[in-house]
Amino acid sequence: MIPSQQHVQKLLDEFHPTIAEAGRAAFERWLKIPPVERVALHHARTYANVIWALFRDEAIARLGAHPNIRLTHRHNTLGIIAHDRLMLRFKRVNRRGKSRNFPTLTNLAFYSQLEIPGIPASCPRAEIGWREDALRLGLEALEIVMRDGATLAWRYSILDQGGASVTPLIAPNPTPRQGSEHKSQVRGRRRKRDDSQEA
Repeated sequence: MIPSQQHVQKLLDEFHPTIAEAGRAAFERWLKIPPVERVALHHARTYANVIWALFRDEAIARLGAHPNIRLTHRHNTLGIIAHDRLMLRFKRVNRRGKSRNFPTLTNLAFYSQLEIPGIPASCPRAEIGWREDALRLGLEALEIVMRDGATLAWRYSILDQGGASVTPLIAPNPTPRQGSEHKSQVRGRRRKRDDSQEA
């Protein structure tokens, strides 16, 4: 049975700020990687794996000792089990809130809310879905996402929980002022015309 959004929000309310802080801290660590090294990590799958590993470390540091949290390391993922009543995992999602996964038996069972070894069907599963901004300098989305098989049941944002957003450590390249290139070309043509008139 799929729990309601209201039920899950109430269940996770005390954890929302901590989860959001872990997500932002993961991005802050990503931005501290030297640019020359970061370029080699920009392949979509590699990038997602790096952010996942950074989030895993930050989540363990913040939630590992919490009395109402149990962490599991199964099926190549970190499971965050709240109050023994809901399991979360960290996944990159698209704008529709869906993650990309190979259709393994474990993933199919995860999304269909079926029993997974070590995780009973009575413990629903959801995702902490994240999406980076266009420049990969911070989070554009951080949300709790519930699936019912291939269908998105509901989702809600926790991006603004637990403090400020990531402040980019590297500014994007400045955008040329609109029309500046055109003006310089016009001036060049004018000078050339004046020179020809003087000759």
